[in-house]
Amino acid sequence: MAHDAAALTTRGVAHDFGEVRALDGVTLTVGAAERVALLGRNGSGKTTLLRIASTQIRPDEGRVTVGGIDLASSPASVRARIGVVFQSPALDMALTAREALRLQAALVRIPRPERSARIADALAEAGLTDRADDRLGSFSGGMARRLDLARGLLHRPALALLDEPTTGLDPIARDAFWAVLDQRRTDGAQIVATHLMDEAARCDRVVILDAGRVVADDSPAALTSALGADALWL
Repeated sequence: MAHDAAALTTRGVAHDFGEVRALDGVTLTVGAAERVALLGRNGSGKTTLLRIASTQIRPDEGRVTVGGIDLASSPASVRARIGVVFQSPALDMALTAREALRLQAALVRIPRPERSARIADALAEAGLTDRADDRLGSFSGGMARRLDLARGLLHRPALALLDEPTTGLDPIARDAFWAVLDQRRTDGAQIVATHLMDEAARCDRVVILDAGRVVADDSPAALTSALGADALWL
């Protein structure tokens, strides 16, 4: 199948949880090399949109494609193109860092001859080469998050989906996490759900969700300038 230029497209996507409408007609396009921030308060629909894009749930209405592949008809093909980093590390703390990446390499079917080099590169990018054979239970929160990012991006996905990945990290750990993310920009598109304005400013575009709808979609600079001069309310 020939893939279009968009890493992700959604057309009129809606989803309900009981009587609560989590998404209400979201239409969005993310380019093949874009980094897009999903910004919004809790309950705005960020996580629901990422769960749909990662094939965890299906939308009640609308259509989603990843790299031109229809999510509803070919979810397995979509899963082969994406990498997901959740709000909490998806790691087995009884494993070593190297073992965790070996397991991931097998799960995403990286060819055996490539695995050792790919894992070594991932550990180096994450700054964890010297801790490769230590149990994850001994890792700090920042180290675990960097390893979890390495896990999610190990197969070099065309679309990386990150759901508030730096929650609970201190500023130094957040910067280290984003440094790894910056190194992987050439792999494909990145969608980062966040509450933090400084993280949104690192992205090419910011999509603001409110009550399940897109209420703004533009570059960080354009959105900032649209706010006008600073104001102080007392």
